[in-house]
Formats: sequence, structure tokens, C-alpha cells
Amino acid sequence: DMINFTCTFVNGVTSNDSLTGFLKNKDNVKGGLRFSPESYFFLTDLCSPMDFYIRRNFPIEESLEAKKRMNTGNKIHHFAESWFQKISGFESSESILDGIYFGLPVRGRIDARIDNSIVELKTKDKIPENKEDMIEKYPQDIEQLSFYSCIDPTKPKVNYLVFISHENPAKVKAFKVEIKDFNKIKYVLKKRIDEL
Repeated sequence: DMINFTCTFVNGVTSNDSLTGFLKNKDNVKGGLRFSPESYFFLTDLCSPMDFYIRRNFPIEESLEAKKRMNTGNKIHHFAESWFQKISGFESSESILDGIYFGLPVRGRIDARIDNSIVELKTKDKIPENKEDMIEKYPQDIEQLSFYSCIDPTKPKVNYLVFISHENPAKVKAFKVEIKDFNKIKYVLKKRIDEL
């Protein structure tokens, strides 16, 4: 009810897209800007609250296999960042969004912004075949992108999830995600923060 999907195929400096967004859309600034609180949640933790709870309360050393997968994912992300930068309309990559500007103690880092759309890259062993497969297997990725759009001052209604497989050659599939109701998404995000 909150979002609509369409399926299609398809460096060094950190910027703050929250501040950039407020400069682009000055009407969203009411009563001045707030500064980040001393403690806040990372948005990715709110998308997998059980994983966050376990990591925080029962920390364990990551396995060698998990470290290898993370390293592979980081290499793919680095490659994709240079790929995104060559796309017409590229605005930023690895930029920070701060929910505190909307009274939400949460911070996240988007992978890229192209033509004001947020683009999130996900590396997976097996990428989803269609939107139903994506909703079933990767709901946390949809939540993450939706939450990002909610705390973005420019409120981008059209955003993209790009999946790249770990296999060689890699498979790529992109999903267009249209946001229908920012208030419902903000409610879910606030509820998640309150519960944690």
C-alpha cells in the first residue's frame, strides 16, 4: 500500500545529502535545522532489528567466509560507484542522510543519487527474479530504500534497488521503487526506533 514496484534490467569524499537536500528545497526547513544527537541508530540496523539486537547483546567474531563475502561485496560496490558516476544525472555517492532533521534519531548512507533518485546497490549470491521474489527474499532492502527516501529532505518518490550477483560474470537486475505515502513509511520507521 505504501510503495509500487516496476522491474527493469539494467570517491573518497563523503557528502551530506540531508544538508544538500535542504539547500535544494528550502521550504522543508521550518524552525531551523537540528544537529545530530549523541546517540542514534544506523538505518540498516532498523531494517534487521533482530540481527542488530543479537550483534549488540551477543557479539561474535565473523567467520572467514563472512569476511570474504563482505570483501567481495565491497569490491563490487567500489566498481559500481565508478559505474554510477558515469551515468548522466549522477549527483553523489556514499552520501549521508540524517533523520534528526525530521525528529528521528537515525542516520544512513545512500549508495548513489542520480537525477534526485536514490540508488541502492545490493550484492547477493542469488538476485531476485521478479518483484514478488524480491519482496519475499529481501524485504529489508525495500525497507532500507523506503526509509532513506523518508528521511531525505527532497523526498524522492522514484528510487532504485540494483541487485548484482556474486557470480562471474555477474548478473544485474534493477527495480524501480515508487513511494506512495511518506507518512506511513515515517510511522513504520518511528515505530521501529521506539521498539529498539
